[in-house]
Amino acid sequence: MILVFAGKRVGGELLRYLIDRKDPVDHVIAASDADQDILTLCRENNIANGVFRPELIERLIASGRHYAWILDLWSPHILQKEVLDLATHRANLHPSLVPHARGADSTAWILRKGLPGGVSILEMTETIDGGGLYAQKKVDVEFPMNGRSLHARLQDEVIDLFRQAWPKMLSGELTPRPQSSGGTYHRRKQTNEDRVQDESANMTLGDAIAWMLAHDFYPGTTAELLRDGKKFRLRVSVERMN
Repeated sequence: MILVFAGKRVGGELLRYLIDRKDPVDHVIAASDADQDILTLCRENNIANGVFRPELIERLIASGRHYAWILDLWSPHILQKEVLDLATHRANLHPSLVPHARGADSTAWILRKGLPGGVSILEMTETIDGGGLYAQKKVDVEFPMNGRSLHARLQDEVIDLFRQAWPKMLSGELTPRPQSSGGTYHRRKQTNEDRVQDESANMTLGDAIAWMLAHDFYPGTTAELLRDGKKFRLRVSVERMN
């Protein structure tokens, strides 16, 4: 039996993939009330479902159910040890080529620091993004790709990677191997601090362009400039001429 935590487009598409394969999905927990497509899909296929809330997680733990797999398919919630212990195997998706850009806002940091791009399927452990590696795929990052366009590309790539890897994971042919040493890890606080810069910030032209591209998720968040007590939204347009 499989317990699925799913969110947004990636979670919806991969849940549909599992259902079409007739895999034994027993229970689905949607990341938020906004994931109505996921909840509707569950109702249409008579799969137990709910929205991630503390009381639901407490009932899940108290149920004593045991699952062969827990799959975290693009849900942003950190799963506590008591939840992880409900399954023999646990896996989640990550939009980076681990060990690079682990943690939060990987897309922005790939562009900000010029890190290798890619997607990974990880064993879930109590250490965030620290588990073994089931599979990963390198994704080329081309200048002047911005945060929003790269994030969309990585979502497509991680969907494709999961579809390729999952049958082998389920059969036991593909097992997690240790991550390479080194890499980087970022928290949301670091992203927010980097995204907003004072006019006195000292950057080269290349750094400034990378900064604006990395944080450009318009119409969502963008890079911001503080000047004379006022805040300005910044975006950059870069076009190749030859």
